[in-house]
Amino acid sequence: MTPDLGQGGCLALEDGVVLARCLAEALCGGGNGEEEQNRRVEVALKEYEKARKWRAFRLVVGSFAFGFVQESGNWFLRLVRERLLPGFLVDRLFIAGSFDCGQL
Repeated sequence: MTPDLGQGGCLALEDGVVLARCLAEALCGGGNGEEEQNRRVEVALKEYEKARKWRAFRLVVGSFAFGFVQESGNWFLRLVRERLLPGFLVDRLFIAGSFDCGQL
């Protein structure tokens, strides 16, 4: 994650909360042995992946795109950067920072 969106640390904290929630739900259900517990942990990790994959993908792609536009020397991209990007970036930053991790 590049610093263009300022979401790297936030994404790591979100990951920790969602992973803890998924594992807690899997391990607090009781069980009939190690085999059952391993299966529940595997299901919890798949749930974690499903919950986080697209959030991380959107932030990484957005960060790459903003970084590409900001570093470009092309006259058109420079125009976009100076005239259009500031207003658009403010809206995207508010959207990027509004993720609900759920309850533990």
